Amino acid sequence: SDGNYWAPEVHKYNGAYYMFTTYYSTVTQHRGCTVLKSDNPEGPFVEISNGHVTPSSWDAIDGTLYVDDDGQPWMIFVHEWTSTNDGIGRMDAAKMSDDLTHFISEPVELFRADSSVWSKAQVTDGCFLYRCEDGQLLMLWSNNDSAGYCIGVARSESGKVDGKWEQDKEQLYSKNMPGAEYDGGHGMIFYDTDGQMYLSMHSPNSAVGDRVETPVFI
Repeated sequence: SDGNYWAPEVHKYNGAYYMFTTYYSTVTQHRGCTVLKSDNPEGPFVEISNGHVTPSSWDAIDGTLYVDDDGQPWMIFVHEWTSTNDGIGRMDAAKMSDDLTHFISEPVELFRADSSVWSKAQVTDGCFLYRCEDGQLLMLWSNNDSAGYCIGVARSESGKVDGKWEQDKEQLYSKNMPGAEYDGGHGMIFYDTDGQMYLSMHSPNSAVGDRVETPVFI
């Protein structure tokens, strides 16, 4: 890494803590997703993959962990528009080894950045999977609409990671919504200790006046 790293997520899995994060490799000259491990959520975290787990010839970012109903771990990640054949970003997924050190399947394409009616850019950002109480499998992801960075929702028709994924026509969050002062994206869902569900994101995507990129909880 040359110090260019971002988008860390920490997941508890099989009694340990795993950080999925992204960095630019001076070896491959590409951005890619990697996995680090710690016995403590506060770290220290040590890289357990042999560099990037995503394809070495791709720009890949924003990896997230999802464990399916069969106990199979997956990495869902962004295949960046900068390394696709048509300049359109993709959302991809691959099965991971039980120790989360490497892929055990080839990545499969889930959907494209232009697959929703509201997306205006070529980017696929900030994937996060969420299983609803009724069994639906959702993916939060980000692109730009007419007002800037925003969060959309895709739904797996089969309830499985490999889809087919259909896009909601309305976004989960947009600056176009009533009362929204800034754009924002890379959404994730979590529950507070009192059981209240929250959406976390960063907002705005770029500094607006005195307001810099800020963590926001809704």
